[in-house]
Amino acid sequence: MKNKIKEIVLLAKDKGFVSGISNIHEAYKVSDGNVTKDLLNYLLLAEMQKWLRENHSIYCEIKSVNYINRIRFESCIFSEIHEDEYTDDIDDKDVFDTYELALVDALKVALKDLKINKK
Repeated sequence: MKNKIKEIVLLAKDKGFVSGISNIHEAYKVSDGNVTKDLLNYLLLAEMQKWLRENHSIYCEIKSVNYINRIRFESCIFSEIHEDEYTDDIDDKDVFDTYELALVDALKVALKDLKINKK
């Protein structure tokens, strides 16, 4: 998960995203900081989600779905770019075992589709 988050942070920065959380995240050094690092990762994901929503009208939504007799998480993106793609059908590639993996996927797709460059 850590490498996936690093990948989308680099992609987001390339699109103009500036984070206060990532500065804290990089500076936070403790011997047993896994729990704190995980919390900072979740805050960073939420910050990117908010940035896409408020600055680019791209909405990353994670839905709980009953998929193959088990609760899983579906990543969904709503924006002008994706308006023609929405259906009620569940696509296997958009279903994940954890909320966090679904959110990382949604952010990655949204950022790749974002057609701006860093100022």
